[in-house]
Amino acid sequence: MDHLRRSLLNCYTMQGLDRKAELRSNTDWIAEQFGRSDVGVMPIWRGHTLVSGTKDDRRIAPLDTAGLEEMQSRCRVGKPIFLGLHPDGPRFALTVDGETADAPDLLAPFGEMMDLRTAGRELHPAEASVFAHAKALSEWQDRHRFCPACGSTNEPVDAGHVLKCSGEGCGRSQFPRMDPAIIVRVVFEDRILLGRQAVWAPHQYSVVAGFVEPGESLEQAVVREVEEEAGVPVVEVHYQSSQPWPFPGNIMLGFAAVASDDQISLNDNELEHARWYTREEIVTGLNERSLRVPPNISISFRLIEHWFNDAGGDTLLEVTERAGYEWTPPPRSS
Repeated sequence: MDHLRRSLLNCYTMQGLDRKAELRSNTDWIAEQFGRSDVGVMPIWRGHTLVSGTKDDRRIAPLDTAGLEEMQSRCRVGKPIFLGLHPDGPRFALTVDGETADAPDLLAPFGEMMDLRTAGRELHPAEASVFAHAKALSEWQDRHRFCPACGSTNEPVDAGHVLKCSGEGCGRSQFPRMDPAIIVRVVFEDRILLGRQAVWAPHQYSVVAGFVEPGESLEQAVVREVEEEAGVPVVEVHYQSSQPWPFPGNIMLGFAAVASDDQISLNDNELEHARWYTREEIVTGLNERSLRVPPNISISFRLIEHWFNDAGGDTLLEVTERAGYEWTPPPRSS
């Protein structure tokens, strides 16, 4: 399987919109799209948006023109962020002021406000990707309201995809931030390295992950992070796939690595515990509830799954389902 197809298996990667990036600076065209009768607007409040339906048939519930006018009369909102063209019409996001504590009640007539971590497990993959796109842009704008050079207010341009300083003589532009983080499946012979942080749910384990530092390649970051967290030397590194992870604004870069020995030494206090697991031990741990793997919306699950499934037989997803596995929110670093 090539990298593109492997990445498309990861949550938040299925594009449900035509982003029309080449038209974002065309203010007349953007205004025309926002004024269309079939426009759909996603309110974003503290990382939540409106959804409808049941758990088995969950959908984003964008506001139509009438709903948009009602929301604007009830809540303070930012400027429209153009997301792209959907078969049902243009899609925009509007940031609802986070100080509006009763926003869920104000918007209740239009649907249920749900956060991305929960909705991502229930929405169609294309809709989950649209939600991730909207959340990432909304929260990026909120975190970068002021120019880092002169302190003046930033104003959104290019349909919300660029922030431009309003200060006289400055005019500095900022673009959406995506912080790169590596996440790596490390194997030694027939075993995989899994570790856990103390703040995670009981028995929750995952693969090693960490941010890329200035002045290092992705591959060097893999070697450094595995050595720092588990004291395990890595001798082979191969890229696998990537996943946008808007919690708040990361891009997870997935790798597979081979260790030269299996001696573990926890060095930086990042991990509370780490150990090597065979496939059989993973199955036993899941059945006995002594092991929890990351949820299947995370690239960490996919990296474990790729290795687990290579042996043939039952897939990791089949094993978790047969064990009555209930997904928990993903670890913060995966």
